[in-house]
Parts: sequence; structure tokens; C-alpha cells
Amino acid sequence: MGAGDEAEGRGLLCQSTARDGKPCRAPCMRGERYCYFHHPAKRSAVLAAAAEGGRRASLKRRALLGLIDFGSPEGVRSYLEGLCRAATVGEIPSSKAKDCAAIAQVALAVRQGQELEARIDVLEERLGTLLGRRSAAGGVVTP
Repeated sequence: MGAGDEAEGRGLLCQSTARDGKPCRAPCMRGERYCYFHHPAKRSAVLAAAAEGGRRASLKRRALLGLIDFGSPEGVRSYLEGLCRAATVGEIPSSKAKDCAAIAQVALAVRQGQELEARIDVLEERLGTLLGRRSAAGGVVTP
């Protein structure tokens, strides 16, 4: 399989050559002949990202290191923005972005459920304290 050949269900492969002289194995950006890293129009963006010196971790690395904050709406929003960007520039397939977004949504729902449980516990405790005071004062307590 050479450059530009079909990859297993991924579309065409990049027409460029990797640093080792072999054909690039990355899938082309949708409707293009090159991957994001070899696309002539993306050259300045690729160079700017390289100038960062690896300070910006990939979504995968951040996830593996537990650096994605699934416990807050802001963290999930930031993660979803990264997924959108990665899918838009062809770094990840849109199907993978959808799967990751669904996982983030579930994680946020679990966190919100935990917060609601904690709030209910506080309210139940306050109600018990209030009812205990009324009972001690001779008030009528109903269940």
C-alpha cells in the first residue's frame, strides 16, 4: 500500500513523505490530498504548534494522565472544545470525537448526581436538626 492508497475504512492516505523517507501513513484531511501535518495551507499552524515545544499535551495524553477535569462543567466544556478542534482539523475521526463526547457527558451527569446527593444529605441533616428542636420544645412532630 503506497501513499494515497485507501487505508482500512479511513479514506486516502497522505501524499507526502515522512522524515524517514517512507510514505506518510496518516489519513488525508477530508477532501484533501494531505494530512494536517503535511498540508501546505496548515504549515504555519503546524510550525506554531511545534514552537510550543510540546507544552500542550494531546487529548489522549491528558486523558491518560488524568488531566481532563470531568468533574466540572468548565472542564467538560474545555474537553469538548478540544475534541471539536481535533475532529475539525482531522486529528481524530468524528466518530471517535462523538464517542469521547458521550463519555464526557456521562461523567458530568455522574458528577452532577453526586452533587445532588450531597445537597440532599445536607438538607436531610438540617431537617432532622430542625425537627429535633421542635420535638424538644414540645412541638408536634409529624413524619
